[in-house]
Amino acid sequence: MQKNLFIIVALILLPLLKLSAQCAQTANIYSFSYGGHSYEVVKELKSWTDAAACAVERGGYLVSINSVAENNYIMGQLTLTTAANISSNYHPVTDGGGASYIWTGGTDKNTEGVWLWDGDNNDVGTNFYTGQGTAGSGNGVSVGGAYINWGCSSLCEPDNYFYLHDQDALGLAMGSWPYGLAGQWNDIDMFNTLYFIIEKDGTAPQPCSTPTSLNSYNETSTSAEIYWTSNAPNFNIEYKESTATTWSTIASANDTLQLTGLSVNTAYNFQVKAICSSTPTDTSVWSAVANFTTLDNVGIEENSLNKIKIYPNPANDFIQISGIESLNSNIIIVSINGKKIKEYKFSELSEGKININNLSKGVYFIKVIEGQKVIVSKFVKE
Repeated sequence: MQKNLFIIVALILLPLLKLSAQCAQTANIYSFSYGGHSYEVVKELKSWTDAAACAVERGGYLVSINSVAENNYIMGQLTLTTAANISSNYHPVTDGGGASYIWTGGTDKNTEGVWLWDGDNNDVGTNFYTGQGTAGSGNGVSVGGAYINWGCSSLCEPDNYFYLHDQDALGLAMGSWPYGLAGQWNDIDMFNTLYFIIEKDGTAPQPCSTPTSLNSYNETSTSAEIYWTSNAPNFNIEYKESTATTWSTIASANDTLQLTGLSVNTAYNFQVKAICSSTPTDTSVWSAVANFTTLDNVGIEENSLNKIKIYPNPANDFIQISGIESLNSNIIIVSINGKKIKEYKFSELSEGKININNLSKGVYFIKVIEGQKVIVSKFVKE
């Protein structure tokens, strides 16, 4: 009975153990796209063989570099502080002239001097170079006009310099060494442990974008409507009085939210984060902070009693406004992004009509200012 129980527990735990034994941690991966392919820079130290196995496990292969443009773009992603941000001397290699390198899929492990792009380590790949540089036999040549970028100053790589083993893997240099410069290639011992780049066919999914165009309307003495622009399905919103140090947090499945229970005549800050999927890490960063101020007790009068009417709504050529008490009222058309489009005196309008032919299709707000009161209504331009 105990033996059977052990087997049952093992069968239950085995998938969990396999799941937890990932070859690379998400926090150590930087992703980008280029030329219709996606790339992952894995900032974990592995031998070339282990790096290739990890690439396969993650659905790709160690990168093959086929043009000067691709080489330069990758180097930018490796070094920029806004990207992978890898130091030029993060892990110096003894048999690589003291420079640091990033593993690619280039190797001549099967036949010395026959270099293949074999990033999944299945002994099959594109032969892009044969022979040795001038530090070796000097007979190295590109195959079929393939792009090569071996280090080559006083002498040229690859040289199969014997250190502890043959130099059978292609490292992309992060800094200079006696025979080359940052961004050039060197053949080094594949038992070195380095960061590596995984390449995958197809462009990576777009990152979760940060909400933009934060604004507010319908401010009253104790409430406000806030809104933003984003196509994400869910959001987290933080808001606080401008002088406070602690945020209040609320969730929303819409790109607009009414905040209630606010303090009278008080400035507030708010910011929004997009939640793009159920994956915990699939979120944007917090947006820029936006501001609004609640009114005093004679502030905004919400249009909940339908005092102000806009018709037709939706509209195409014109809208007509009724229910305004004072000819001196200001009428302001505001875009969904909070930009003032046009302002009128009600006395200037013929029968309360406003021509909207020149407006683009979308949602707009009409803000009516009557003395100390502000009334806001929404209309749609078809």
